[in-house]
Amino acid sequence: MPRKIPVEEALSFLYICLKYSDYNTIDFTRVGEATNLCKEAAQQRFRRLRKQIENGSSVTSDLTPGLETPSLDDSAHGGKEEC
Repeated sequence: MPRKIPVEEALSFLYICLKYSDYNTIDFTRVGEATNLCKEAAQQRFRRLRKQIENGSSVTSDLTPGLETPSLDDSAHGGKEEC
């Protein structure tokens, strides 16, 4: 089962996606370089996060009790994902 990504890591990933986009398309090659993931893994991470946000899935942050925030599933145990 994929691990849950901490809220702070998910927000950081979204920021990097915005940073390397023209607000229409995301340059997943650059996102991957910035996050130590291959392009395909960065795309998959974004798809999972987007799906959870659109489906209304949420988890409670350990740092902010009671705050519901989207989680990000990831198939790796941290570090660089295999492609």
